[in-house]
Amino acid sequence: MNLKIFLALLVFILFVNIANSFPFGAPLSTCQTLFPGHQVQNQKTDAPFRIFVETNHENTEFNVSIVASEKEDFKGFILQARSSSNPNLLINGEFSENNLTKAINCQSEKDTLTHKTAEPKNLISALWKPLSSVENIHFNATVVKSKQVFWTNLTSANIILKQSSESKNYLQDPLEAEYNGCGSSKNCFGLDDNCVLSKSCNLLLAATFDGNDSVTFELFAKSSVAQWFAMGLSLNGRMGFASVTECDRNTENQVVVKESWNTDEYSNTYVNEEERVVHIVKTQFAEGVLKCIWRRNLSTTVRGFHFNLFNSYVLLSYGQLENGIKHIHTKKIASSKPINFTQVSQINGDKSIPVLIKIHGCLMIMVWLVLVSNAIVLARYSRDLWEEKAIFGKPIWFSFHRALMLTSITIAIISMVLIVTHVGGLRMDSIHAYLVFTDVSLLEESNNARKKLRNGKNFKLLLIGFYIIVASLLSISMVFVIALSHRTW
Repeated sequence: MNLKIFLALLVFILFVNIANSFPFGAPLSTCQTLFPGHQVQNQKTDAPFRIFVETNHENTEFNVSIVASEKEDFKGFILQARSSSNPNLLINGEFSENNLTKAINCQSEKDTLTHKTAEPKNLISALWKPLSSVENIHFNATVVKSKQVFWTNLTSANIILKQSSESKNYLQDPLEAEYNGCGSSKNCFGLDDNCVLSKSCNLLLAATFDGNDSVTFELFAKSSVAQWFAMGLSLNGRMGFASVTECDRNTENQVVVKESWNTDEYSNTYVNEEERVVHIVKTQFAEGVLKCIWRRNLSTTVRGFHFNLFNSYVLLSYGQLENGIKHIHTKKIASSKPINFTQVSQINGDKSIPVLIKIHGCLMIMVWLVLVSNAIVLARYSRDLWEEKAIFGKPIWFSFHRALMLTSITIAIISMVLIVTHVGGLRMDSIHAYLVFTDVSLLEESNNARKKLRNGKNFKLLLIGFYIIVASLLSISMVFVIALSHRTW
């Protein structure tokens, strides 16, 4: 393969899966952090942009502007009103829109402002109306000059507002009241793990036994972290063959309850009307929280699988939508054991790694760090040993080198079969998978360079071979780093 073509393909494979930009406004996934998904760090220098705020005498309307310094401009931004005493809390208010800006719904209607296009601009301005006042607020923004250059945590001066006697305190966690009764009168499970005890869940499931033949489920979700939220019942704690109930908003911004079925670890399809097994009680969206309530009988059958609420694992997950299409979950958790929903108990999350993944990891470590490395050392430094001895007519060093490499290939194949079995097929939907195939390509190029060197040393080929080997080692290291940081059900 031509080296230039190979390197171009390598760069494309490595980065096409992670490249991401948002020319038509910040996505809802950035509502809480205000950090772009550009895969680079924010600038540490002083930002050449400022936030200015003007208000009327009654503090009922504010003119908020982001202004660039002379000869500077910016392409994108995201702007919110935050509490000065607790900067993580978004203040309930409404932004106006114009030809450069658009308002998005993070926790409530139009409470966040972002860019409408990626055209360079040096000034944006909008009106903001507080819907419920608090004593001390400021405006917080992230401003993007280019995909590689952006500044975060730009803040305006503090603004003092008078607390209305009729207004609600939006500094309180919107799920605060929903934790009442958890562990005493109802089962509760949340995402992240242990968030029920700390009362800090972004997604909270509460389940109450009706005393007869059904359980009432209540799902509460903060809309600032995701766009779809789901609870699943599983027979083995895995995502495959799970009965799923979803809570999200449709294109008309209405909260809806949907039922779906996980055909395997990664595939999900909606069930037909006659296959539905839950009875919807109520849906609601208020104060940035989606609320879905439904009932489910203690014993149900979906797609030939029997689920009973005496002995089922519970799964929670959430993720993003794009044009009504679900993306794979951004966060997930499974209960550590089957749950009996007719009894109240504490539900803990399972953080263990599946057995097949453990075996796959151990085998690959053995291949790369033990067998292959020793085979390379033998080939490089042991050729002069046992010169007069041979095994089956081949030098001893070569016989051992070949045995180690053949063993490596055999174990690697077994390891690949195990992981393909675990995920339900060959999938190219992660950086880890792309890096594995990159390693194979690099090793093949290294082998081609070695064959050419047999006819005589060539400095250019030596240099190319060196860079290929270095790139291969770096790629292998990234495979292990990503694998060790990866967790799945």
